[in-house]
Order: sequence, then structure tokens, then C-alpha cells
Amino acid sequence: CHLIWDPPELLVVWVVVFLARSAGYKSVVNYLKGWKYFLCVSGYDSKQWMQWPTLSRALRSLKRSKGDATKPKLPLDPALLLKCVQAIPAGGAGLALWCAMLVGFFGFLRKCHLCVDGVSMGEISLAVLRRKDFQFDDRNYCIHIIVCMSKTIQFKQRVHTISIQGLRWCAALDPYWWLQKLFLEHEVHGESLAFGYVENDS
Repeated sequence: CHLIWDPPELLVVWVVVFLARSAGYKSVVNYLKGWKYFLCVSGYDSKQWMQWPTLSRALRSLKRSKGDATKPKLPLDPALLLKCVQAIPAGGAGLALWCAMLVGFFGFLRKCHLCVDGVSMGEISLAVLRRKDFQFDDRNYCIHIIVCMSKTIQFKQRVHTISIQGLRWCAALDPYWWLQKLFLEHEVHGESLAFGYVENDS
């Protein structure tokens, strides 16, 4: 506990090196600012960090190696989606991929909800959507998605429902039609991953 409230220089440098494995320069600086703010609110003066030569050299080295400028993400729009669908192969895998892209785009979802990339200790991330999380509203031609875990809901303290309107006038980009097609052609258990598909061995 003493190290957290009154960290020595080498400990702060170690934290910088640890974060630098996956974070950029600006992200590391923001993490340090958050730590310093926490200490300041708790009555600890962290201004001495500015005089630490090893910490200053570590931050300069990180800035030199990874750079300071951020690279903005390229925008994704319906026109680009229509180009993507032309490159997606036919079949179950292609259908599942296209549905995941449409739901992610129109639902403003993060990739952790769509893909199984959050595997930890052999368990699939709880944020990944399941079949049971989707409800088709035929009357309003829309899909209701129940999200129990996200970046802002990390302990299942509440349930967030996202509604996606179907596009009858644009069949290629209609998430309602494509998702219903996937669920009907590839029926699986409700606890199964939402964008899974059944391999056809014949």
C-alpha cells in the first residue's frame, strides 16, 4: 500500500515500461495523469515526478520510439460496406461475417461483442453476444439486442438494449433480413455465439 501512495521513481518507470508494451505515448501519459490526479485528491503531492530524471528519460524514449501523433481511424460508411460484401465469400462463414459487420456498424458495437478475441484462461469473453441476446420485432421490423457487459458495464450492474432498424429499401444492407437468414439457416442453442454457423460436411 505504501508503494501505491508514495511510489518511488523506479516503480513509476516500471509502470511506464509495462504500459508501453501495448499502449502509445499519449496513452501512457494519460494513465500517469490519472494516477497523479488520484494521489492529488488523496493528499499526496506528485509534483516531484517532474524532477525524476529516469522517468523523464523513459518517457522521452517512448515518445521517440512510438511517436506522439495519433493515427485516426478511417471512416466506415454504407458505401464502403457495399464494397466489402463483394469480397466476402458465399456460405456460412461469409454470411456470419456479413451479419457481424452489419450489426457492429448499425449498433455501434465494439469488436469484443462480435468476435471471440477476448479469450482469457481458456474462457470466452462474457461480452461476446449470444443468440439469446437477439429479439426480432416483426411489427416494427427491427432487432433488439440485449447487452449485459461492455466497456461501461463491466460488472453486469445493468442491462442495455440496442435497437437496430431494418432497411426494407436496401436489401444488401438490411441487418434484419440478413440476421434472420443466418439464424434460420444455422440454428444453434441460445447460449451459442451469435455469429456462429454450422459447417456443412456434405
